[in-house]
Amino acid sequence: MDHLHLEENAKLHYKIYRKRFADFLPLYTRIIEEGVEEGVFRT
Repeated sequence: MDHLHLEENAKLHYKIYRKRFADFLPLYTRIIEEGVEEGVFRT
């Protein structure tokens, strides 16, 4: 897996990072919304 972190693979690494972020965004949104509703988080 170290080959993904080589400079020549930076574009691929960035694409993977963006995809993972997009996949987890709905989960983070639900967690934050739930935390706000329960008073755990304040906005």
